[in-house]
Amino acid sequence: RYLAQAFLDLARLVDALEAVETVAQAAAHTDIPGLAEALAQVSAARDAIDHDTMMEDIPAAIEDTLAGIDQVSCLAQAVKRLSHPGGALAPLDVNAALRRAVMVSRPAWKCHAEMAMEPTEELPDIRGEEGPLIQALTNLIVNAGQAIATHTSAGELGRIVLRTRSIRHGAWVEIEVDDDGPGIPADIQPRIFERFYTTKAPGQGTGQGLAVVWSVIVERHGGTVHVEPAPDGGTRFLVRLPVAGPR
Repeated sequence: RYLAQAFLDLARLVDALEAVETVAQAAAHTDIPGLAEALAQVSAARDAIDHDTMMEDIPAAIEDTLAGIDQVSCLAQAVKRLSHPGGALAPLDVNAALRRAVMVSRPAWKCHAEMAMEPTEELPDIRGEEGPLIQALTNLIVNAGQAIATHTSAGELGRIVLRTRSIRHGAWVEIEVDDDGPGIPADIQPRIFERFYTTKAPGQGTGQGLAVVWSVIVERHGGTVHVEPAPDGGTRFLVRLPVAGPR
């Protein structure tokens, strides 16, 4: 941000010098010692640094850098929230937790899927543990990204859609995770939340991801998690959390 402000100050100085140069060029016919040589040096220096391009490119480069720094900052904050051990229940913004899960899980889906978020903004806070909830949501998103990766060809992108809504007269919050991957066969759906159960090849899956989702959502938060076919042929996970916290 200092560089951005400093460049604006330098740009104003350059503008002022160019105004002086214009006046000097108008007076170049007068007998001022060294004036013609000075103007020639200014013109040569401008050509040497490609002045016009630089004045456009440097602000754009600084803007890109600031955007990258903001992304790194958001990721660091998301990882910090994720690593928090939790403990006591506290008011929790589900939409914020979901955005942090998207940020943390980005490496797992960015090359395979487009991400769409359709949150309900007027969503009540729930009583919960932020770190474990971010972990559970991260696992669901990673699971969707991995499923899409096995289903799309090189260069093709699938789609993950995340939605939130208030249900049951505001007593519960629902989170929907849709993907357009290959879907989950009906015969294995009853087992997907079992610890150590995995359909991945040896060395590629531990059977822990969805088991953690069940533990966090059902056992720690008193919620429910349900899987069903998505309308586009993929998979839909529905997570429901009581606003008042677990009973």
